[in-house]
Amino acid sequence: MGKQEYALLRMHERYQTMIPCSFTTHVSPGTWKFVGSGILPMTSPKSLPAKLATEQVLAKKGWVATASVPDSAFLFSGGKIPIDISAANAIDGDHWTGWRDMTKLQYPGQRLEVDMQKEQEFNKLVLDNTWAQWDTPTEYSVTISKHGTTWSEPIATGPGQAGITTIRFPMQHARYLRVTQTGTNATYHWSVYELDVCREK
Repeated sequence: MGKQEYALLRMHERYQTMIPCSFTTHVSPGTWKFVGSGILPMTSPKSLPAKLATEQVLAKKGWVATASVPDSAFLFSGGKIPIDISAANAIDGDHWTGWRDMTKLQYPGQRLEVDMQKEQEFNKLVLDNTWAQWDTPTEYSVTISKHGTTWSEPIATGPGQAGITTIRFPMQHARYLRVTQTGTNATYHWSVYELDVCREK
């Protein structure tokens, strides 16, 4: 008998999380199929940056998110499981769900817009795409609008950060905000699993 180690990769089918685990066993030569089951408690996809005592995350109830592409879904697990990736997921308060542009890989001009329903005061955005961390925007530009028709010059630009992208800028007063993906990526799509709008003092 030979001693062999088998490494298993369990994929969380909804959130595309690769979870490595392993075991060691003694088997006879031949072809084997191993099946396992168990429970893996998961309380959070990733710890968010610690909130400052002077930071307020604005409540998103009633907000409306739209994107530069129509809402859609993609088929996961060999085309058997449809995953909703509509824009509303980016502001639903659930970091396990998200918006994704599946039309093609990252390209300049992709947009995610949020109507906050009334004028708000804010100076920070947090884009969380931990569950697809390489889908971070290659480059981004943030603009704002009071009426949703005329948009400002960029109030912030820069490269995305793997997992969580934090964007700070001078205090703004606006009802609408738009995050535009301005770079290209030959490997990954663009995702936003949760967008938070914050006021830091």
